[in-house]
Amino acid sequence: MTNWVASQLEAYKDDIDDESGIVVLAHGNARFDEPDVALTRICHELSTDQNPCYPSMVYGELRFKETLPKIAKKHRKLLIIPFFFYDGFLVNKSKRQIESLGLPNPITYTTAINFHPLLKDIVHLRIAECEAVPDVSSTT
Repeated sequence: MTNWVASQLEAYKDDIDDESGIVVLAHGNARFDEPDVALTRICHELSTDQNPCYPSMVYGELRFKETLPKIAKKHRKLLIIPFFFYDGFLVNKSKRQIESLGLPNPITYTTAINFHPLLKDIVHLRIAECEAVPDVSSTT
């Protein structure tokens, strides 16, 4: 998935300059921190000194309603990468909620994943990883 985010950065490179803050916006989870950890790792890998990449979530500890205003104070403009399967209900709802924050920054949104063919490879890899782990109960 890091490669997909990197491809979005490349596709929108004309919208990125030294005053841009890059935000990867995902669903998140209010009960578990695994999504926060995974997205933070991706953002850390893709951050540069000129263009930091910030993780943000709809739910959980990295809620965009708290993170975006702080990020907006550090950067003149924002590029938001929706880390969702498709540009649908939740992406549009999030955009409306971001608009209601009244941030003074111009915001550019990339497209969501939109069932990119890369997802098939990721799902197959994850299934193989799960199959490699012995059953917890040690019964078959």
